Amino acid sequence: MTRTTALALACLTTRHLYALAAPASNPAPAYSLEGAPSSEWPIDYSTSLRHWDKSISNQTSIIQKVYPGYGLDAPRVTPINGTSSDWWYFHVFSLNGDGDVSSVNFNFYTTSPGGYPLLQNNATKLDLEIFGSFPNGTSYWANEYPDTAEVFTAGGSSKGRWGSYGSWTSSPDAKYWQLDFDMPSSELTGSVKIYSNGAPPHLACGPAVAGVQQEFMPHLWWSNALADGNAEVELTYKGENLSFYGVGYHDKTWGDQNFYKSVASWYWAQGRVGPYSIVFYDSRDRAGNEYAISYIAKDGEMITSTCVPKSVIARPWGGDSTYPPTMNSSSPLGLTVDFDVDGKNFHVNFTTYGTITANSRYTRWLASSAGGFEGEEVYNGTVVWEVVKLE
Repeated sequence: MTRTTALALACLTTRHLYALAAPASNPAPAYSLEGAPSSEWPIDYSTSLRHWDKSISNQTSIIQKVYPGYGLDAPRVTPINGTSSDWWYFHVFSLNGDGDVSSVNFNFYTTSPGGYPLLQNNATKLDLEIFGSFPNGTSYWANEYPDTAEVFTAGGSSKGRWGSYGSWTSSPDAKYWQLDFDMPSSELTGSVKIYSNGAPPHLACGPAVAGVQQEFMPHLWWSNALADGNAEVELTYKGENLSFYGVGYHDKTWGDQNFYKSVASWYWAQGRVGPYSIVFYDSRDRAGNEYAISYIAKDGEMITSTCVPKSVIARPWGGDSTYPPTMNSSSPLGLTVDFDVDGKNFHVNFTTYGTITANSRYTRWLASSAGGFEGEEVYNGTVVWEVVKLE
């Protein structure tokens, strides 16, 4: 494994190695959280530590565009200026079905509204955002703005801390992830545990190996350290408890210009179709060009991982099925998704049963899924999907 690259985390001003202890194993609940955390460090892990304050730089950002083969979850932008962005995202959604839309979603931002205009605080680049929904669809949303943040990485594992408000940590083999949070201004506290189900990590354009491109559309890059996992959530919001099991997930996104200049719209989803784990983007830029991220895994094996154009095509159905979606279009009833896997069509239909959050630019739903390879068995599952519409 190469230890140097032109950018290669040289942007990380400090290098420090310390032990990131794997959590103690707990008895598995009845439904079985698969994937046991490892207690041993791999021998050949490059490590890095990056620390930020809340100031926004006026210097040109340097972007790491190609994966160097290590530090999968490492920061990719330095410094963070008024138009660049770099953030870490996690979610868990319930598998209960029957209209249960229990969910929790995390964004650990190092960006400003100039880089990602959906944010609100112009005085800082550090923002921890947590939002989600209770079983009946009642939503919650919380933001805190720490003075400092840091991310430590070692191989595919990482840990991050946004002041005293929230943190994540993973086991050395990145099979176990834990998030802890205490958002006092919103009265939101809790913890999340995610155990990988074996779906391999990947990048925008292929497996997580050195030299693979991470750009999935102009000026935006992406990696997916945890494509699918079994999760448990315990949180309290304004005195109301929320506890559930479900599907867990983690990715990160970074960009070198204002997000609104890059994206006109996209559909994104993650979840399960029977034994298959799926992740995709079907996105459009401001010129109307369409881009794709297509990923399917089964039983710990990657079936496809590519950003080839039209490798996945998603289209809305029912309700307002306007395509491409606009800020004036309302909600469809679901989505049809077709993955091109070496000439074979993997077709999935989403039927929405609950809304997590909604506004004119961004809506996220939970849906039942049904599909598989054409001519083969049809499987059922659950997915989270979203639409971003900025025109």
